[in-house]
Amino acid sequence: MKPELAVARTCRTYRDYLALGNDVREGPACRSVRCDPAPSIYEANHIQCITAASPEELDRLFAFQEEVLGDRDHRQMLIDPATPPAVTAALALRGYSPTPLLQLVLEGALQGPAPPAAEIRSADSDEDWRQLHRLFRENHLEKDAKSGRPIYTEQVTAAMLTSKRRKAPPLRYFLAFVSDEAVAYFSAWPGAGGLGIVEDLFTRKSHRGRGIARALIHHCVDDARSRGAGDVLIGADPDDTPKHAYVAMGFRPVCLTWDWNWRPPLEC
Repeated sequence: MKPELAVARTCRTYRDYLALGNDVREGPACRSVRCDPAPSIYEANHIQCITAASPEELDRLFAFQEEVLGDRDHRQMLIDPATPPAVTAALALRGYSPTPLLQLVLEGALQGPAPPAAEIRSADSDEDWRQLHRLFRENHLEKDAKSGRPIYTEQVTAAMLTSKRRKAPPLRYFLAFVSDEAVAYFSAWPGAGGLGIVEDLFTRKSHRGRGIARALIHHCVDDARSRGAGDVLIGADPDDTPKHAYVAMGFRPVCLTWDWNWRPPLEC
């Protein structure tokens, strides 16, 4: 596949994944994604598919954002390589900050050592989602401690799970168990047009280094492909180390996307 087509397919699939399960509205040279049960979750409440370029189009873009998402405590726009440069310039002028995401695609078989045997089950019941909640909370607390940012509240963790569960059943979460205890999770979505997504990998710190994450990646890639995917997309933080493990397993980097975010300043 030509590089420009691979980039376009990657960005389209990622945008569609973020929109999955949420309320979508077409706007002027853009599309809004909104999730009323989880208003604090950035990826579930944002603007995407932006083609605005002229000053007039940009004015309509920001006006539309306020119309559909003005009641949120944040503003987010999803930017990809096809987004006109005028958009990022306008965002920078307005005080938005970018967060990049490295998009990688697996086109063939997974590489490297075979995964160890592991007990992996799909999260189907309310009890499964309660166990997911506990692991999501551990993940949030670990990330917050590492980054030094203010700790996500329990309400934010719950809202994140709410936004993810709204994507099911097309999106499937899987739990890995050790001695009947859930210690890791990952998810799979078959996507559309032959490109699926696996994402949200986390293993409890006490169980790392045992191949559990690798087993989950194999399981979720197989699940996405069994439901129609051919190639499979995964996202990685460019500043973190998992990207190297993904490349070693056969994923190749395709492009960067960016979340441009803004929050109102705190009142004194």
